[in-house]
Amino acid sequence: MIWTVAFWQGAGERAIKTFAQALVGAFGANAVGIMDVDWQGALSLAALVTLASILTSIGNADFVTGKAPEVRDPEVIAEIADDEAAKARFQLSFLGVGDEMAGVDPEAVEAAARRAAAASGSSSTT
Repeated sequence: MIWTVAFWQGAGERAIKTFAQALVGAFGANAVGIMDVDWQGALSLAALVTLASILTSIGNADFVTGKAPEVRDPEVIAEIADDEAAKARFQLSFLGVGDEMAGVDPEAVEAAARRAAAASGSSSTT
């Protein structure tokens, strides 16, 4: 899969973005002007992070080309769905939302938003 044009286009795009982000991040808060930047250190760090990006792309070539692996096993699909539902219930529990969200009743959503706003000390709901 790494010998395709699509792979190298995706990997190259990610590597360029990673390089730019790492370079900007390496400038640091101490650099006031362009002459204050430690260019050797910044470029070295950006190159290392770019290499890591390319190696990561090689390790996950199907994803880079836009062809994520398909899940066809019904048991695996059910397990993923159960995990997602459990995550959603867990996240809603922090807002004080319980089983009334199971049917996604709009009134229950509004009530949950009011309770969450009251719990956080906010006086407005959106």
